[in-house]
Amino acid sequence: EALPVEVEVVGRALPGDAGASLVSIRDVSRELRTTEELERQRRELDLLAEMARGLNRIEDPDALVEYAVIEIAKHVPGVTKGGIFWVDEEAGVLRLLAATGLDERFLSEESVVPLGQCLCGHAAATGEVVFSPSCLTDGLHSRRPGFLEAHGHFVVPLLDKDSVIGVLFLHLPENPILDHGHQQLLRGVAGELGLALARVTSLAAVRESEHRLELQFQHAPDPIVVVDGDGILTRVNQRGEWWF
Repeated sequence: EALPVEVEVVGRALPGDAGASLVSIRDVSRELRTTEELERQRRELDLLAEMARGLNRIEDPDALVEYAVIEIAKHVPGVTKGGIFWVDEEAGVLRLLAATGLDERFLSEESVVPLGQCLCGHAAATGEVVFSPSCLTDGLHSRRPGFLEAHGHFVVPLLDKDSVIGVLFLHLPENPILDHGHQQLLRGVAGELGLALARVTSLAAVRESEHRLELQFQHAPDPIVVVDGDGILTRVNQRGEWWF
């Protein structure tokens, strides 16, 4: 294997050695590794910043996952499928919130996973990142439906502050090669995705609450009117329309 070196002419050789020069040869492999690592970190930060901007423009969970998988695939070879399980603490299970690239059999048969079971359940219960080279040989991959094909997994807990609110799972080719940079990138993406999902679910809850209040307002048995600070009538429910 070639060793990267820096060669510098530092002077002439001793008298009598015509045409010869003294040179300095220095191993620069460490500097190159440092430079490459800094460049990798810069690219990762740029990607995460771009993803954060993109995720903040999306309000649908399925679209969030699709966007994340597309962006990840540009930097991690073989990523084409993935999804998000959401933690249902009351029921003690994970519920499939969104997915992309997965077939209908998975969506129907694997939409609910008990906490602690299989790779995703383990990641949610422990808060640990799970990397599995092959679903067919990993004992932790306990759920093996009949349609299962050989593939690898990368599962990252999604956090809201210190609480696990779900997991991001990615399907990879069997026995993939993921270096430290790839794994750091996936952890970073999961962090951004967790923030985006917390925002989306909070927004959905607010909209649902507003919808329920609107139904109560419109279908109340008594007339209800709303006036502004100047005493001007601004809204009337259905019952109130009979009065005005």
